[in-house]
Amino acid sequence: MVGVWLADEFEAYLRSGVGRGFKTKEEVASAVFMPWLPVDLAPLFWLRLVGDAEGGAEFRAAWFTAVDMWFERMAAPHTPKKPAVARKAVELFNAFVGAKFTYEELFPQPPKPEAKKPEAVKPGRGG
Repeated sequence: MVGVWLADEFEAYLRSGVGRGFKTKEEVASAVFMPWLPVDLAPLFWLRLVGDAEGGAEFRAAWFTAVDMWFERMAAPHTPKKPAVARKAVELFNAFVGAKFTYEELFPQPPKPEAKKPEAVKPGRGG
């Protein structure tokens, strides 16, 4: 199963920390540009790598968010639709470049609106 082997090798590459030597945003971002991944093997590759056969887009979105935070200390807001895939991307990004991001740091949950408390009715004054 070539797709499984590719996923294992890619994960080993990301975990190797080789990205620590990369100096530009483009170099780190290009790590997830995979022209070598045949389209027909992609579902098996992503299933093995992140546990979701359709996780490629979410993995890349999370990776690019981490890249922006690493180089620019800010990123466009993104709420992952597949949190488990995004968590795996953050884990592998951290290993690749030596970062220590947490999922919550990169993808903060929007504050929940506070429920309005009913105002107490003040007793009327008799006159």
